[in-house]
Amino acid sequence: MKRPAPLSPGDTIALAAPSRFATLDQVQEITRLLESRGYKVHIDEDVLARDFQFAGTDKQRAEVFNRLIHNNEIKAIWCMRGGYGAGRLLPHLDFEYLANHPKWVIGFSDITAIHSAMLKWGVACLHAPLATTLITSPNAVVDECFDLLEGRMSKSSFLH
Repeated sequence: MKRPAPLSPGDTIALAAPSRFATLDQVQEITRLLESRGYKVHIDEDVLARDFQFAGTDKQRAEVFNRLIHNNEIKAIWCMRGGYGAGRLLPHLDFEYLANHPKWVIGFSDITAIHSAMLKWGVACLHAPLATTLITSPNAVVDECFDLLEGRMSKSSFLH
C-alpha cells in the first residue's frame, strides 16, 4: 500500500466537490480552519459550480478532480461534501497517476467510492470528516485528523 507523504504546515491542501455542491460560506469556513493550522488552500475555479444537487456536471467534477490529482503542489485533497455523484466520476479519474504520485484524499460518505478505487490501485486514503463536517467537529476530532495527516499517529480508525 502506497501511503502519501505526511503533511506539514506550509503544504497545500485543495478543496474538492466531487459530489454535492458546496457553498461560498462553507468554502470560506474550511479555508479559515486550514489556514489557521498553517496550510495553504487551493480553491479550484469550479469548486462552487452547481448542476442541480451536484457541484457541476459529471464532466466538470471529473476535470476538477483530475486537475487536483495532477497538480504536484497539492499534497492533499479534502472533499467538501458527500451525498451522491462521486461514483459517476470513477471511469474518468486518473487513478494510475494518483498511484504513481500519491496524495491524501480525505472524506467519507459518497467519497468512499473514490477511496475504494484508490485502494484497488494500492493507494492509502483517509476516511475522515468531510470539509463541511470538519468545520463543526469537536477540536479533538480535528486534532486527530491532523495528527494522522502530519504523521504523528501510526494507526487510526480513519485510515484505510
